[in-house]
Amino acid sequence: MRGDYERAAKLFQPQPTRCDRDTYEVLYNLGIALYNLNRLDEARGVLQRAATLRPEQPEVFYRLGLVASAKS
Repeated sequence: MRGDYERAAKLFQPQPTRCDRDTYEVLYNLGIALYNLNRLDEARGVLQRAATLRPEQPEVFYRLGLVASAKS
């Protein structure tokens, strides 16, 4: 399972040659992958960017809550 999250994190990492990397879906999925890899600071930053793109989506705030509770 960890290998799946590592592949997802690599797939969704921002790349300067791609234009579509700052969409809500990409940032949200990257945040989930980073959370599952226990890269909590990175996950928090990515999920915060996703929340600015679509603040009406409750899922991203739920994930941010999971990151916050994992850090405490």
